[in-house]
Amino acid sequence: VREFTGEVIESMTIFDTLLASSRGSNLKIEYEQKGRSVNLLSVDGRSSQPKIKLNDRSIPINMISQTLISRGDIIEIELP
Repeated sequence: VREFTGEVIESMTIFDTLLASSRGSNLKIEYEQKGRSVNLLSVDGRSSQPKIKLNDRSIPINMISQTLISRGDIIEIELP
């Protein structure tokens, strides 16, 4: 289990938080970005798609770059 905390800025998405969490840590994120769409290739060296929840609500992986977060939100990522 990993826990990251940090500042939430305006218009920050779940994907933005993944990138911010990977900076300065050993969490590795590989992705392809096409416009507003993001395709996660691997998270922490695992190429299977993770399950992502925002405040206990499942978020489709193709929506992480469009789903905004707010202060106090809890993002859970389950790696296969």
